[in-house]
Order: sequence, then structure tokens, then C-alpha cells
Amino acid sequence: MTITTVSDYRIWVGSMGAYNNGTLLGEWIDAEDASWKVDELVAKWHKANPIVNGDEWFIGDHEGFGDAWPGGENPDLLQLGALAEALEEHGEPFAEFAGNGSYGNDTADNVEAFEEAYQGEWDSMEDFACDHADGCGLLAQMPESIRCYFDHAAYARDLEGGYWTARTASGGVYVYLSL
Repeated sequence: MTITTVSDYRIWVGSMGAYNNGTLLGEWIDAEDASWKVDELVAKWHKANPIVNGDEWFIGDHEGFGDAWPGGENPDLLQLGALAEALEEHGEPFAEFAGNGSYGNDTADNVEAFEEAYQGEWDSMEDFACDHADGCGLLAQMPESIRCYFDHAAYARDLEGGYWTARTASGGVYVYLSL
């Protein structure tokens, strides 16, 4: 018995030769397998279909990548597979981070930067600021009787210069350290 699983990150790979001859020929594949699977597909197309007259391929569609999609019809397949694996491992917070686009195209570098920058999911930036103030000992020297007067909202606004946020599906925020 063979168990087949479908990844959340898939691409539709098509034959450019067939497309240029007026035929749409392609298949959906898991992005994690793209670096080796595309060569396998091209070989299969050559063997089965005489209108495929070259080894050029293109990506005609994708699923699961959202704003993290690197763009174009011919992205680096090793990077694409690594991106799918990183999205699988880190989920929506990484997708938002990668979709920001300011960290380059190398997935390993993006994962490293993400792991350094990601501060977690919070209901609001103010909730993050409260935890940050407690965590760094900002209020430790302040007497308990006056800690309640600390302006967490103002502190949250001050922190926004060193952090950036992305909205979560539930209305909260992902918080990232500005690198």
C-alpha cells in the first residue's frame, strides 16, 4: 500500500515547448520536490509527446506561498523547495516575514534572519510592550505601588522604531525586530 501526501506548497510546472506549439502540458507537484521532479517531468514529456521539442519549463501557478512567492515563471528550484520547507516549519509568521521582501532571495539567510527577528504573536503591540518591559527588567527597580502608572501604550509607540509588525488572521500582530 502506498500512502501519498500532498504538500500545502505546490507548483504547476508546464512544458514551454508544448505551450509554444499551442498545447498546455503540465502537472502539479510538491514544491519541496521541485529540484528533482522537474527534470523527471521533462524527460517524461519528451518520451510521451512529440510536440515537446525542448527542455524548457515554466511555473504557471502555485498554491500556499501567498506573498512569500519569489516571483517569476522560473525561480531557482532549490530555493523554492527550501522556501516551502521553511514555510512548512515556521508557518504564517515566516510567510509574512518572507513576503516583506527586504531580506533577499536566499532562503537559508531568510530563515536565519527570521529566527533572529521574530518576537512572537501578540494581541497588540501594547501587549508586546508590556511583556518586553517586564522581560528586560525595565520596571524591576520601580516600587510596585507606582508600576501601574507606567504608560505601556507610549512605550509601545517608542518600540515601533526598532520593531515592525504584520497583522495575524485573528486580528493580532506578529512582532519582528528590525534588523
